[in-house]
Amino acid sequence: MTKHSGPIRDRLIRYFSGRDPAEIQSAERREEMRAEVLEEIRQALTELSGRPAVQELFFTHFVTQ
Repeated sequence: MTKHSGPIRDRLIRYFSGRDPAEIQSAERREEMRAEVLEEIRQALTELSGRPAVQELFFTHFVTQ
């Protein structure tokens, strides 16, 4: 995953940019976002390396501005 960190980071920035900080207030929405982000990472890695390579994703904290 480190080898492809640039394209993955780009996808994550595009995913999170423009989101309303209120979206992460509910645990249910955070779980939905976690699943969506996991799928974004898996798609990116499949395109870049031919396999999804990530089984799970955990958010340890959110920073909103």
